[in-house]
Amino acid sequence: AEGGVRLHTELLLRQIISEGLKLTLCVNKIDRLILELRLHPNDAYYKMRHVVEEVNEMIKRLDPAGRYETLCPSRGNVCFGSGQHGYCVTLGDFAQLYADVYHDLGMSVEEFRRRLWGEWFFDQSERRFRRKGRGKRTFVEFVLEPIYKLYVQCLGETEKDVSKTL
Repeated sequence: AEGGVRLHTELLLRQIISEGLKLTLCVNKIDRLILELRLHPNDAYYKMRHVVEEVNEMIKRLDPAGRYETLCPSRGNVCFGSGQHGYCVTLGDFAQLYADVYHDLGMSVEEFRRRLWGEWFFDQSERRFRRKGRGKRTFVEFVLEPIYKLYVQCLGETEKDVSKTL
């Protein structure tokens, strides 16, 4: 994530497309956006979005026949992770987590998942999702901020306190 799309990614995409394999994108090293670059969650969102868009542009260039669908986290074909810290999550994972904790999301888990990426905002005062809005994007509020909070806790708290959060 922090370095954008690299040459190795393009080589892998060429091979995948030439063999007609299924494609899933893993945006890795998101820990570096938080710990090394110290990006604000909003800026981290834009960085990750740029990586996804860059890979999609590369796929269009390498697959002029258009056999491959656009990669998009809300479709479930993009995940986010940190190899260094040993995790990989999808928007479906977060949607299911919220459904398990809050039981009634007011919509299906699938619908909630689709609203966790892109131009979706959550209006706290009305507790509704909106396409246009003020404030934080849903990805920032429901995905990145919890990840950031875990990093802060892991770096500054005792193991017992972190276990409570998890």
